[in-house]
Amino acid sequence: MGEAALSSHAAGSTHKTALRKSKAAPTLVNFVERLGTSTPTPCTPATTSTIATSSKQSIITGVPREDTLKAEVLWCLNMMESHYSFNSSEGTGVLFSAMFPDSAIAKTFACGATKSMYICTHGLAPHFKHLLCKKLSSDREDYVLLFDESLNRKTQSKQCDFHVRLWDGDKVVTRFYDSQFMGHATAVDLKSVYERSTENLPKENMVQVSMDGPNVNWSFYSKVDKSLQDIHNVHLINIGSCGLHIAHGAFLKGMEGTDWKVGSILQSMHHLLRDSPARREDYFNITGSGSPKPLKFCRTRWLENVPVLERALEVLPHMAAYVNAVKEKRCPNPGTKSFEVVQEAVEDPLMAAKLNFILSVSKEVTPFLACYQTDKPMVPFVSTDLFKLLKSLMCRCIKKDIMKKATTPHKLLDVEVGDQDCHVDSSQVDLGFVTGRILRDVSTSKTIGQKTLLLFKHTCKKCLVSTVQKFIEKSPLKYPLVSHLSFLDPREMACKDAGVGIAKFRKALTYLVNVHRVNEEDCDELIRLYSQFIEEIVLPQSSQFSHFDPYTDRVDTFLHDRMSTQKPYEKLWRLCRQLLLLSHGQASVERGFSINRQIEDDNLSEDSYVAQRCISDHLRAVGGTKNVTIDKQLLMSVGGARQRYITHLEDMRRKRDDVEKNNKRKYVLDEIDELKMKKKRLKDDMDALETSADKLALEAEKTGKLTLIAKSNSLRKGAKEKRAEMVEVEKSLDEKLNELKSK
Repeated sequence: MGEAALSSHAAGSTHKTALRKSKAAPTLVNFVERLGTSTPTPCTPATTSTIATSSKQSIITGVPREDTLKAEVLWCLNMMESHYSFNSSEGTGVLFSAMFPDSAIAKTFACGATKSMYICTHGLAPHFKHLLCKKLSSDREDYVLLFDESLNRKTQSKQCDFHVRLWDGDKVVTRFYDSQFMGHATAVDLKSVYERSTENLPKENMVQVSMDGPNVNWSFYSKVDKSLQDIHNVHLINIGSCGLHIAHGAFLKGMEGTDWKVGSILQSMHHLLRDSPARREDYFNITGSGSPKPLKFCRTRWLENVPVLERALEVLPHMAAYVNAVKEKRCPNPGTKSFEVVQEAVEDPLMAAKLNFILSVSKEVTPFLACYQTDKPMVPFVSTDLFKLLKSLMCRCIKKDIMKKATTPHKLLDVEVGDQDCHVDSSQVDLGFVTGRILRDVSTSKTIGQKTLLLFKHTCKKCLVSTVQKFIEKSPLKYPLVSHLSFLDPREMACKDAGVGIAKFRKALTYLVNVHRVNEEDCDELIRLYSQFIEEIVLPQSSQFSHFDPYTDRVDTFLHDRMSTQKPYEKLWRLCRQLLLLSHGQASVERGFSINRQIEDDNLSEDSYVAQRCISDHLRAVGGTKNVTIDKQLLMSVGGARQRYITHLEDMRRKRDDVEKNNKRKYVLDEIDELKMKKKRLKDDMDALETSADKLALEAEKTGKLTLIAKSNSLRKGAKEKRAEMVEVEKSLDEKLNELKSK
């Protein structure tokens, strides 16, 4: 950006602007009430001498620079909250002046595209991130780090997002912290961006790293855990990877085992009518104008496709009518791969049964996912809910006598799901009520044979077994602490057999001692406090605890109100507070990537992505623009944004110059290497020619053949030419060496 352009934004340039003193920091809502009715007021003496140049226009109109700066902050925050582009700010100064002719603030408002960009990127975002870092760096403030990476299509790089999970008052919240951009994403690369992103965070207070489950992430996890052990003598608390990803992966594994290609069918139904007005018209003419249309299928989130499956079952007869119309040549044949797939599907007599079976499994797992798509602490309930879900799925394909013995998560995981002897007969598999009815109808009408029906049931059993096996392989239930953390479940606290909760509390303490999160000498006191809490708080309020609903209530606020306010339980609450931070999944990080689509702009840089995500997260945390506190620190940060922007431009220019200089140096070095190689080749050729000439001269002297003398002289002439060429090369080489010294 040129100096002329920068000077046009001089009105908001300096962080040394004088700020009026006030008893309490005002919020934006207080300032908005004054914006349309502001009248010129006498300018009070500046507290610093730097206001003269940066606030010239404000002094002329009699408006304190602080008021204009607040208006610009308000506008930029509104831009971020509404996901406007920076270019939408162009010309706002003239517009606001025309809209509010009686407002002196509107006349001094100047916030174009460039200024709004550097206010957000170099003013607001650093301030909000500083507030978050300050909170995380406070003494004994534990936190959980969540990370995930995804392709950023605009920057064409992998965007690795870092979120932090921390206490905010009486509840646990998840906040966006930072983004890093990279190409390769090996464990070493992840460790590098992790170190760069979290350099200002106290690592000893990080209790967990939450992630999904690829091997590369586990390798990265091991490196971070070893680093914590070596430096701070603590381990991360490990409760497995994201349970939501595990559920999706297990279901996908089961569907892949059927070889029904249902995903391709659902996708083809949607593609057949998408972006083709002619086919849509033919479809509606044949099936009726009010006929339902297929919904878009999502390959990566199978269990979010329940509405897609339901719509596919509704659409299936209409698709059959459309295919018949094409066969009868009442409408043109689309001639596409999608049509061929749909045609094959509608001709399959078991297609409705297949879709209904998959729908029944999806509906069984979807409630778990819907419940855990939240930032609320849900770890105390994971064990119970996963146990119920797994047992329900296993009961459909595992023998009843085996399932009766699986009364605990540990016993459930001991069931040999892959053992054929544990499976029910294929004819006895629970396929779901609707699927069973369809199969009975098909069998009665003798549309297909009994062998085909038995093969279908066998495939359904294979699907269920594969799903359960994958679930168990990656399940959080395999991590002991997950089962023990149910001692934080209020319903279990109110259970008549209090000894069960105390036993789980003891086992949880054993694990926490092993990872150096609890001092062993404190365990007896913690157990006594937990037992005392059950007797003095839980039992007198047993109805409140037993009627606790994890789907609608928050366990963090529930226990905060009953434990943190009681001084005797201060040490117990500190432990519970740490455990309630543990993350059960990656829902908040996954949702964060969707913000990219709202803020994307063709010219949006990596810094702007991070800044807009940071500002959007702060606005969500405080409840919107109107609740942002405009205090002295914020205004100083915004006031200094222009200077930081200029510094940023200078750094970028310096980096480009360094790159260009390095490229030039590399080019000279390459030329030097090439000249050295050429000199060596010439010397080798010259030596070879002279050696050959000497041999011919000796042979001519012995034999007296004059022809050999002529050949020898010819070779010496060639050697002389090579020597002259080598002198020129040496001269060029010296010039390049001198040029390299000057760089």
